[in-house]
Amino acid sequence: MSVKFRLGFTGLCAFVPHSSGARARVLLLGGNDCCHGNGQGVEKHVPALLFEKRFLAPGSRQPDMTFYYDTVEWGLFLLHDQDLEILSNGGEPFRLESPGIPPNVCPRGTDRDHLSWVAPIETIRPGAGRVAPECLSGAGRHVPSAVAARVQLDQGTLRTALLSNQNSQVIQWQFVSTDGEFGHQQALAEIVELTLDDVPGEQIDFAMKPFRGFGPSKRVSLAPAAGSREVTAMIKCIPLADMLGLRPVEPVRLGDCRFRDHHFEHYFRISADDPGIGLGPVPEAVAACPSLPSEAGPPTEHSPLCPPSWFGASEAA
Repeated sequence: MSVKFRLGFTGLCAFVPHSSGARARVLLLGGNDCCHGNGQGVEKHVPALLFEKRFLAPGSRQPDMTFYYDTVEWGLFLLHDQDLEILSNGGEPFRLESPGIPPNVCPRGTDRDHLSWVAPIETIRPGAGRVAPECLSGAGRHVPSAVAARVQLDQGTLRTALLSNQNSQVIQWQFVSTDGEFGHQQALAEIVELTLDDVPGEQIDFAMKPFRGFGPSKRVSLAPAAGSREVTAMIKCIPLADMLGLRPVEPVRLGDCRFRDHHFEHYFRISADDPGIGLGPVPEAVAACPSLPSEAGPPTEHSPLCPPSWFGASEAA
């Protein structure tokens, strides 16, 4: 038997590819100074691995928390101060689906899964697109407090799975600085997904290893439900109230930044050229992208979350 595995990422997830292109590291941000927003204080982001409880493999470590949402029971493992690694090996080389700068501000259809929709830090603020090395290779007190957790990716295909949208319309964002200057515009990825199509065995195994303090590694296993060979899970780095589905929909307002849109500024805390708290550009919704024929469907309530970001390649990733 083999398992197909899909792992989504959303929230404050910074993707840093290795210079070789053979792997990448994902930094989940949620330090003590996260996240300031337009004078409204601080809102802490929580890094976690989420999955439907039915996917928990027999004999696996039990979740740190379980909850019901839309009649489905979910489990989650808290990842704060942990390095997460996928132990199961599907033998698929790591591949990035069309990273870089998108040729268009809005998607044209066939390009919707490109990684170019992941917010490009270097383009948004020139000079800020390089991650401070200690974020990637350090341990203990040497890792900046902005880094809450890290995930190693070295197999499978990484692509955009969902663009930030409202009422089924993709949103066009523009980045604005604190001095009111407008900059880069594009649609943004809300969910990035890693896909492993053919992992030998009957389950997906993870290891969680502490990089701050001491403690044993933890092993977690997920397995397909009866009659299936597919496992899906999500890594989220968002406020806990959003993770548990406790907050109402917060719609985007064209020409204005919501409190949560200011969370994007936290990405600059891990930049080797950090402009300082409150000085990095943040996304503002400016328009709805033209709808494509294949996107016809009923409007759906949705609160666009903090978008993932893309940093330049690093030898330390």
